[in-house]
Amino acid sequence: RLTSVNIQNSFQAMLRRRRKLASLAVYAIMTMVPRGANAIIAITYAAFLSPAALGIYGVCLAMQSMLAFFLDGGVSQAIVRTYYDHHNEPAVARAYLARMVVTSRAVSLLSSLVLLAAGYFAWKPLTAGQVPFWPIFPLVLFASFLERGGELLANICRALERPKMFAAGDSAQAVT
Repeated sequence: RLTSVNIQNSFQAMLRRRRKLASLAVYAIMTMVPRGANAIIAITYAAFLSPAALGIYGVCLAMQSMLAFFLDGGVSQAIVRTYYDHHNEPAVARAYLARMVVTSRAVSLLSSLVLLAAGYFAWKPLTAGQVPFWPIFPLVLFASFLERGGELLANICRALERPKMFAAGDSAQAVT
């Protein structure tokens, strides 16, 4: 039997499903687009760079992936998992996220300094002296630092269910 309450409830349920589908689409697109762009960039580099320059590019990509892990050790994912312990109390959850973002970035910055010093001594043996340390390693380390910050903010946007903020942040990170 149709009543105004039943119609209103079904309409609200339909709107929630649409919002979830739209959010899912935003997350999927914003995850796939940067990866596709990176593939196109890699193919373009392969076509135009010399083998030596392409090798340096490969070393930089490998170093960036490795350094990104050491910069925070998975703290950004752990922050989001722990957020759900506090999400029923908005003020406590906001304070938790703010404190953890600052702490995570401070840990990443200190880790960057340690990795910069370690990299200085390990770079020559790792690259057989073929790739200069300055400016390559510091720039790769800086790129990894920015990448981890972007990932932290993306994880927070997912936890808060803010797909538009996620898309804006992911787009800004892709541009930089």
